[in-house]
Amino acid sequence: MQFSDHFNPMAAKGIGFLHRHWYPLTIFVVFFFCFFVLYFYSQRQTSWLIYWFDDWIFYADSSGSYDHMKEISFEGNMWRHPLYPLIVSPLVSGSKAVFGFGNRQAAKVVVALLAALNVALFFTLFHYCFKEKISALVFTSLYGVLFSNLVFFSIPETYSLANVGILVFFLLVIRFRADITKKRAIILGLAAGVGALVNPPLGLLLFSLYVLCLRRLAWHQSLQRCLWATLMALLVYLGANFFLFGLDFIEKSQKLANKWATIANFFEPTNWLNVGVSFFVYAVISPLDELERSIGIKDFSGYFQSPASTLVIATFILYLVFTIIRLARRGVDDLVLMAAAWLGVLSIFHLYFNPQEALLYSCQALGPFMLILGRVFADISWKWKSLVLGIFSIGLGYVNFKCLMG
Repeated sequence: MQFSDHFNPMAAKGIGFLHRHWYPLTIFVVFFFCFFVLYFYSQRQTSWLIYWFDDWIFYADSSGSYDHMKEISFEGNMWRHPLYPLIVSPLVSGSKAVFGFGNRQAAKVVVALLAALNVALFFTLFHYCFKEKISALVFTSLYGVLFSNLVFFSIPETYSLANVGILVFFLLVIRFRADITKKRAIILGLAAGVGALVNPPLGLLLFSLYVLCLRRLAWHQSLQRCLWATLMALLVYLGANFFLFGLDFIEKSQKLANKWATIANFFEPTNWLNVGVSFFVYAVISPLDELERSIGIKDFSGYFQSPASTLVIATFILYLVFTIIRLARRGVDDLVLMAAAWLGVLSIFHLYFNPQEALLYSCQALGPFMLILGRVFADISWKWKSLVLGIFSIGLGYVNFKCLMG
């Protein structure tokens, strides 16, 4: 089952429409505007918490992130995310200068802009992969209301910018997949290195390139492309950090690893369960009636407290099982392989690094995860499939918004 622009038999039905070049751009703008409004509004619920109580929502550094939006600074934990203040702070300053906003209002605008950009980029990626216009519309709407996205796109957090990096990397690697030249490998290494400056685990995006090279190229070509990409990523990431922090970067990194990371985490079955459930269940559907500071395996019973939650989670689990069976029977293409590589290496990393708070990192898995679900969805020939997905999206949005709004 090879991945190509025309693997989907349903795509032919929309070919004429898709040749209208204004369509993707128009929908991109519509999604951007609609989700900007939604996420700007959603901050009305979270703002009274995050600006006064840091770490209140799933231990996110929301108050600290807000402080670094007001001015370029690498104090506190921001040394791990040096590109975040360098990008976000000028946007806040620009909003204040152009529109006369105060710090709080300008920050809300920038948070909503980054959130909306994520959703619009996901539409671009999904449409490029599958060419089903209705499926792209519904899956993008679904992506925008997934629980982790809804929460972390509604607060000042580095993950909104990190997710932009993930989506851009996948747009590039899918665009380059047919001919992975040395130049393209270097570009992908650059993208991974820049992404790691927003959030270090994004350097692991290169594993998606590694599996693609091993699948498509001869061994010596694969090794060469992977080496060039890795060297570029390391040059960007380490070069920028040593330039900004000098040898203190090594000391800071060691202290961080000693505090949060240990091999012993791999030998705790509860950590495996918590990472898996947090990344692929809680991140999609909230088990809570209202936001709490922490969430764990014990909260799974929350899905059975109301008929709406039970129906939504049951539908999702059934489709998840169907997806696994379908892929096991038919094999995987390049898209599924690359997405699965990212999900696998991200899960392993967070088994090692702070698995107890896995939900905090879960939105980084959602874009590629939705691509895998969308790949199987595109193969289904049932004409009512988009309607059913739309109804499911409404139900999921209701459950997640109910939790967010309390």
